Amino acid sequence: MSNLIETEEPAKYPDMRLGILQADRRMALQYAVTNILAESTTLHYAIPNLLQALCVLGSWDFGEIWLIDHEKKMLVSKGSWIAPKLKGSGISSSTNKYAFSRGVDLPGRIWASSKTVWLSTLVEDPSTPYATSLAKEGMKTLFGAPIFNQYEVAGVILLSHMTVRHPEADFQELLRALGSQIGEYIRRRTAEEALEHNEKRFRALIEHSSDLKMVIATDGKILYLTPSVERMMGYRPEELTGRILFDQIHPDNKDEAKQFVSELFTRPNETLTCVYRIRSKGGPWLWFETIGTNLLSEPAVSGIVLNARNITEYKRVQEEISKLNASLEEQVGQRTAQLKAANEELEAFSYSIAHDLRAPLRALNGFTHVVLKDHSANLDSEAIRLLGIVRQNTIRMGELIDDLLSFSRISRQELGPPSKVNMNQIVHRVIEEVKRDDPALHVKFDLRDLPPARCSMPMIHQVWINLISNAIKFTRKKSDPLIEIGSIAGFDEDIYYVKDNGVGFDNRFVDKIFGMFQRLHSLKEYEGTGVGLAIVKRIVNRHSGRVWAEGILNKGATIFFSLPKIGSERN
Repeated sequence: MSNLIETEEPAKYPDMRLGILQADRRMALQYAVTNILAESTTLHYAIPNLLQALCVLGSWDFGEIWLIDHEKKMLVSKGSWIAPKLKGSGISSSTNKYAFSRGVDLPGRIWASSKTVWLSTLVEDPSTPYATSLAKEGMKTLFGAPIFNQYEVAGVILLSHMTVRHPEADFQELLRALGSQIGEYIRRRTAEEALEHNEKRFRALIEHSSDLKMVIATDGKILYLTPSVERMMGYRPEELTGRILFDQIHPDNKDEAKQFVSELFTRPNETLTCVYRIRSKGGPWLWFETIGTNLLSEPAVSGIVLNARNITEYKRVQEEISKLNASLEEQVGQRTAQLKAANEELEAFSYSIAHDLRAPLRALNGFTHVVLKDHSANLDSEAIRLLGIVRQNTIRMGELIDDLLSFSRISRQELGPPSKVNMNQIVHRVIEEVKRDDPALHVKFDLRDLPPARCSMPMIHQVWINLISNAIKFTRKKSDPLIEIGSIAGFDEDIYYVKDNGVGFDNRFVDKIFGMFQRLHSLKEYEGTGVGLAIVKRIVNRHSGRVWAEGILNKGATIFFSLPKIGSERN
């Protein structure tokens, strides 16, 4: 590669036979390039014509133009021209397969240096694969010149010949000038093609949009409509263009639409929304939700831009939902009234039944009491025992009736507006109550701090009474009865618990604990009707909480209940 000459200035001693172009040929080349650039609408058509003019008028056998791909940061071939005598040689395919980064091989060196390069003799060299490819195809001379985009290199022109040619100063200088001219054309056409591409893409998006887009003038005249108007309304764009928009709007919506457009005139570059009906061609009125923007100040638009979406189906569904809601509200009202009447009847029935049951129970209890008191001397021991059982069962039946009425009353009782309740105060009050009712009570209470809750104070008071009384009952036979009352913080709930060291229960039967009249221990061992925990569950459930239990037989039990944290109450 010793014959490589890189110069900014023309060579001082060019070969007079080939170095100096004839004036008419130089002018012809200048004219041809100028004419090609003026007439070519795209780079695709300009590049092969430019290469043909450069090679034919400059006496070169092969030419290529390489441009910078800015995304890849590489020089890539954009076109080539080959002399007719070399057709079929494969020279084009041997060179344009390459891509060069800045400073690599001959094209990359021209890009990096911004200088012309003239190789008088081409030889095969692994470090320059481009020149080597040309040498293998029989080329002897290679000339390269940068294409300037203002002050930056935009690409490279490469010309080669099958004979040895020495540097030609006039041609080198001419190519530098033409390179700047070609670079300016490339810059302009690249910008224009990008603009055309964006415009086509924008037009495609607009014309294939599912929405209807239009531009109207200050007097409401329709200036432009997208083709989607035919699909949506049956009109061709030209059928509505030039008409007044308000003439197409339903009379009931016309004033609102005029007010909408009037507001847009006074609020440039702002966006407003309006809903109105427009008659379709030969069809029904269609509902449209329209978004308008005042772009009168934009020279490319000079109007009000409206983007309208067909919401007819949405309106139909909305109307059906409104009718269903009205019907549902009426049905709910009727059912509520029926339920209220049924509850009132049930309550009256419950008290009636309770009264009717209590009367014979009182009589039965009274008679057995009289018999035992006045006639026990005439009865044997077995008769006395049986009468005692009858009396105990009548008393228990009365307790069952009372608990059943309590459970029924809890189910029907209105919760009322919830309030913030101090759980610590309620628990202390309940403990004082049970101690006052049973002065001999020797249970030890371990009280932990309890978070407040938003709930019905009377109902939650009943929960604590039932849980603490339940724990006292099942620890009564312990020599060291202990009841722990505390809480656990959950994610969106507070968990309260009452833990005892009493008789406990078998966890296999835990599901029965909160059922009505369900008992896990015999009546002889522990009194009660099995309604207390059922009432607890009903109250807590009505507060959107949970109830559960854990137990170990003969080692104690823990009853848990949860309430929503204050601030996260569920409806």
